[in-house]
Amino acid sequence: MLLGQCSLYAQYGQTSIHSTSEHIFIDGHIQEDAWQSAELITTFQRYFPSNSGPATYQTQVRLLFDDRFLYIAADCQLPHGGSFVVQSLKRDFEFGENDAFDVYLDAFGDATSGLAFGVNPYGVQRDGIIPDGGVKEVDLTWDSRWHAEVYRRIDGWSVEMAIPFKSLRFKKNQRRWRVNFARHAVGPNEISTWAPIDRGNTLSTLTLMGELIWDQAPPPIQHNIAIVPYAAMKAEKISPEASTPPRAFAGLDAKIGIGSALHLDLTVNPDFSQVEVDQQVINLNRFELFFPERRLFFLENSDLFSHLGNSRIRPFFSRRIGSLNQQPVPILFGGRLSGKLDKTWKVGLMNVQTREDAVEEMRGQNYLVALIQKSLFSGSSLTAFVSNRQLVQDFELDQQDYTRIGGLEFDYRSADSKLTGKAFAHWSSNPNPQAGAQPLAWSSKVRYRTKTFSAFAGIDAVGEDYLPDMGFVPRLYHSDEARDTSIRVAYLETRVHAYYRFFPRRSTTVDFWGREV
Repeated sequence: MLLGQCSLYAQYGQTSIHSTSEHIFIDGHIQEDAWQSAELITTFQRYFPSNSGPATYQTQVRLLFDDRFLYIAADCQLPHGGSFVVQSLKRDFEFGENDAFDVYLDAFGDATSGLAFGVNPYGVQRDGIIPDGGVKEVDLTWDSRWHAEVYRRIDGWSVEMAIPFKSLRFKKNQRRWRVNFARHAVGPNEISTWAPIDRGNTLSTLTLMGELIWDQAPPPIQHNIAIVPYAAMKAEKISPEASTPPRAFAGLDAKIGIGSALHLDLTVNPDFSQVEVDQQVINLNRFELFFPERRLFFLENSDLFSHLGNSRIRPFFSRRIGSLNQQPVPILFGGRLSGKLDKTWKVGLMNVQTREDAVEEMRGQNYLVALIQKSLFSGSSLTAFVSNRQLVQDFELDQQDYTRIGGLEFDYRSADSKLTGKAFAHWSSNPNPQAGAQPLAWSSKVRYRTKTFSAFAGIDAVGEDYLPDMGFVPRLYHSDEARDTSIRVAYLETRVHAYYRFFPRRSTTVDFWGREV
């Protein structure tokens, strides 16, 4: 079995890309002469419903680049008079519900994080960040500016994509990237990929990607600065006696590229009125619900900051910034430096200051988080971080009102992504610690997963004096109805889960059946 897998990767796991001086007109017609000289990728293999054999609906992919764009062309064939299905025209549609073509890129080749770009037959785009080596699903909250056009015909559809190098993150002179392509055809209920992916892994698993070899290094980014100012006017009138005079607001956001791997985001008096609203959810449990961050300032390299801890113990949650008891709090200014120092080191530094308003009884707060991450082995990493929330009065830090958390985290992924695990320890401090209370939180988990078998074991522990003012730890807080308040209760929780699946060889209606414990 192992020898067979190795031969597959030797045959299907490598492609090349060369530069072109010809202008590529993005219209979905793959007709320029430059496309004819590009290496043709055709060997797509089934991922779903089975992991064997070539795809029923074949896909042909070509790649080119010039001094500004990475070009990707895909011809998605529909044999025997087939048709495509599109259930959503909304950006960042669900891949599994529509005919679609996806591209997964790991420009650093370290299998820790990447980017995803996709298109459906009506030209609707989806893009996102690939966090945690692709073990989890693509985070679609990140959006970028890139171009795609689709041409539909009777026997299929084709797409041309132009992704600006300014939208990518890559190391200078890096000529070996990781890449994979995926195609979903709803008609035959088939998902196929270029580099073979076992059903036990996600389509975006970075360690199982193929290799993209450039004939010359991608062009360095010379100028990557974007400034977005805004101005607005606000007036309120409830009745002739209750009204406010018009007030003007102004601010700006700036994004500055420092090379091709580090980015500095700056904001002054930001306006988040254009941010997409949260999905409405009815909460039927006693704990707070988690909603993803959607504000653009906090999304660049968000996998660095938002994936500290785990889903139950998050020491940093950016939506705590700029809110007080679910009410918005104006942000004065903020800065955010994030990205890669080299192939193995990542850095993140963010500082945000909120407004002080005596009339609204709002106190100014300063939020700081800093981290450094070292890539290890094949997709593993070691991260150290510190966060600080501190009261600010007259632009002076109050030494009697703060909470700080420091921690160390180790994230492990095997080369085939079948064995994954994470362990971390966090320590909290504040100026008024409770006597005998534990300010620690720690966790350890391990998972082994293949196509047919999965086993998971994990343990979480949170101390009563662990104060995640900038985080999200819902099970720590409990309602005390007698005193009409919320109290903290330390806990230790263990979790064990396993399943085994059977895949019928000849069934056309049953994908699998199994047993969970």
